Amino acid sequence: MNNIYDKSINSNWKIWTLYLFISCIFITPLTLSSQEIDYSFHAKFIYRFTKYINWPTEKSSGEFVIGVMGTSLIYEELVKITYQKKVGEQDIKIMKYSADMDPKSFNIIFIPQWQSGYLENVAAKLNESPVLIITDKSSGLKKGSDINFTIIDDKLRFEINQTNIQKKSMQVAGELISMASMVN
Repeated sequence: MNNIYDKSINSNWKIWTLYLFISCIFITPLTLSSQEIDYSFHAKFIYRFTKYINWPTEKSSGEFVIGVMGTSLIYEELVKITYQKKVGEQDIKIMKYSADMDPKSFNIIFIPQWQSGYLENVAAKLNESPVLIITDKSSGLKKGSDINFTIIDDKLRFEINQTNIQKKSMQVAGELISMASMVN
């Protein structure tokens, strides 16, 4: 009897999380210019992605590390959003990532558009290692990104390269795929 109750709570939590995630995507309009990006939405998405992507066992212990390449406002937003939160049993750690670091020690690496020149290099270093690369440049998916943010009708959306993610032994939940504006 207690097991049924636990499943019901878990199911309701997933439904509520999905509802909030969809609300952020489809209801919240964004007014963005190329000079001023409100990275609070990007940070919320990145945190939510951790709920809908499964990493292989070797990435399920120790800290869950999210790297931000270069200097970006998203770094502070991620620190705020993930404070005292976990991915499964893993504490979340936000770090600044630079091209001279080993990208395989991260779970997620966010590469902002002004650092996009490094994308192909990072993707090549990772090869098929289970590290999710997230970008916000229009050609991101073609150059090795797994998830790319895009603006459609003044709203933040995302594209998924499901093939890339699966090659890295990660699994994407169907709910996340259904919310993407484009899936490869």
